[in-house]
Amino acid sequence: MCPAMPGTDATCVQQPTSHPSISQPLAMTPEPVSTPELWRATQTGDKAAFGLLYDHLAPLIYGLCLGMSSDAVAAQDATRQTFVQMWQQAPRLPAVYDDMRTLVCSMARRNSLTLA
Repeated sequence: MCPAMPGTDATCVQQPTSHPSISQPLAMTPEPVSTPELWRATQTGDKAAFGLLYDHLAPLIYGLCLGMSSDAVAAQDATRQTFVQMWQQAPRLPAVYDDMRTLVCSMARRNSLTLA
């Protein structure tokens, strides 16, 4: 589950893990995660969908933030802030995205610049 979820310890960004409902490791699962479907579920408050979205997007976001700051702690903070914003703003953000990477990378970029 995403450590940036409200009510959890949001002091660090953990490496993505597999979801309990997935019986095989993610590396062995050939089916890609449907980010638009997960995003729509997240907008209705589905924490499990948000956890899967986090697992899918966290490596990309952390890498982007680390590349912008070259500081692992700042990159973790920016990544955490990005996912907190996504969760808090989900009901107000557009429901249809073909690829969540555009939205999330924009948020992460702003957070990296703000925290730098």
